[in-house]
Amino acid sequence: MSGDDISMGGANKRIHSESGEAASSDPFAILMTKLNSMDDKSDTRHIELTGKVRVIEQNVAQLQSTTAASQVSIRQLQASQAAVTGRLDALEAGSGAASVASGSSTTASLATPTSNPYSTTPKIPVGKRTTICVGGFQYSESDDIHNFLKELFATEPGYKRAFAIGGYTTRGKVEFNTSDHMWAYLVKMKGKKISSSLAHPDRPRDPEDQLAGLLWHNVDKTNDELALGRKSNYAKSLLVTALQTVYDQLVPEVLDKAVDANKDAGSVVLLRRLLPGVTPTTPIKIYTRKPGDTIAAAAGAQEWLDSIQAPIQLENTLAEVNDPPRQ
Repeated sequence: MSGDDISMGGANKRIHSESGEAASSDPFAILMTKLNSMDDKSDTRHIELTGKVRVIEQNVAQLQSTTAASQVSIRQLQASQAAVTGRLDALEAGSGAASVASGSSTTASLATPTSNPYSTTPKIPVGKRTTICVGGFQYSESDDIHNFLKELFATEPGYKRAFAIGGYTTRGKVEFNTSDHMWAYLVKMKGKKISSSLAHPDRPRDPEDQLAGLLWHNVDKTNDELALGRKSNYAKSLLVTALQTVYDQLVPEVLDKAVDANKDAGSVVLLRRLLPGVTPTTPIKIYTRKPGDTIAAAAGAQEWLDSIQAPIQLENTLAEVNDPPRQ
């Protein structure tokens, strides 16, 4: 190889090297390389972001579902609160919200009353019961009481049926479709009375019709609850009789109001503020309820009665109070 050839080869080598350097420093090529690298990273980032978006969408859907369920629960709680409030209002009305809705005996033969589903009443919570008891009738044929109640309640929302038990009776019952219907009726009739010509002659008279008397009504009770109510009422009557000898100047109505029998709690309380010259004036429990639904003398009651010289020994009355005579 000649020197020229060597020189040319070196030139060729130099040219090739310069060409490679030029290619590696080409701005366009560098830009394309970076763009390709960025595209790869963008694809990866896009996949990652897409996954996160889907997770966020799932979380949002879950939150929306939870929010909807919470709103339903809130509405249910509000409805329950309204129902409980109405029931408390009705309970505060005492033994009976009723309407002054005068009525007379219906002689037409209507549907035969069915048997009483509460004759052996299970212990259903008061708030869930669906039946009210209406009493204060004179001793009447069951058909007459049944027909009177059916005619009176037929247009009440949720009315299901009316019935009276036995051939002759002094009370009947009205059943509603739901407990809410029953309590709505009691709330609506708070402070009012049902009026009927079938009422017992001793019942208070209807101010607008002296031939009709005012009936009572309340939530239907179990046999045990009725028995406890009779005990409380009888204990009250014994206490009123004893107090009449001490406060003979008071009219019977005042003493009757001063002695409060809580038939549901099985207790008798004396409202001392209604008695003249008595201190202290705070209420005092005279009879109280013990396990087994028995009535007993409350602590301190006998001592206070002795202090006003009331002629009653509570312990001596308990046997009779816990087995009161049927009236």
